[in-house]
Amino acid sequence: MKNFLMILGVMLFSLTLFATTIHDVQFTTDAGDGTYPSTLADQVVTVQGVVTATGYSGGKFFIQDGEGAWNGIYIFDWNTPVSLGDLVSVTGTVSEYYGFTEINNVTNITIISSGNPVPQPAVLTTNEVATSEAYEGVLVRVQNVTVAIGLDDHSQWYVTDGSGNCQIDDGIFNLDDAGIAVNVGDSWGSITGVVDYGYDEFSINPRSAEDLSTTPVSSISKSWGQVKSLYK
Repeated sequence: MKNFLMILGVMLFSLTLFATTIHDVQFTTDAGDGTYPSTLADQVVTVQGVVTATGYSGGKFFIQDGEGAWNGIYIFDWNTPVSLGDLVSVTGTVSEYYGFTEINNVTNITIISSGNPVPQPAVLTTNEVATSEAYEGVLVRVQNVTVAIGLDDHSQWYVTDGSGNCQIDDGIFNLDDAGIAVNVGDSWGSITGVVDYGYDEFSINPRSAEDLSTTPVSSISKSWGQVKSLYK
């Protein structure tokens, strides 16, 4: 609790310096071309958040400034080494890469502090992951799922909790490299990872073997409508 209050204090103080939140960048109700582009696209912004995933697509990372919908974003930069739990300030340009909102052309990354709590994953149904723009860039978890489609040539596979299929991808962690087999009909208690978007699909990207659990979860707690923010 002490660590949480410390990071909360730092982030509240920083609001006086940085008017733009990740929510400001991500939130939109305008489908646009069907990919819900950011209302701040092509603008230079400074945001800050806690690193939730590293090593994506050659060393890039994700940050969040709260828990749940609209509070995560992909940082297209591999020049500054960061670690899970780092509180960072990032200055760059809001861009849409084939519908995937990111901050690129980064001009500054400052590590404010390290060892902070990583935001808890939003617990969603597989259908919510597959269809909701609100969780792009966010750390999420699906529970009590079954493999619907096995690994393809791109190391992608699909799971369902009965609500619809959701893609699991290898943007950070490759199952083959870890010797983890995936077979149609296999059950997973939970799968955790950050959500990206590509080829018209949202995908969960686990960060390590620890993000995949075979232990069944007794009940699913939904996070939609119960968004928690470090600013509130």
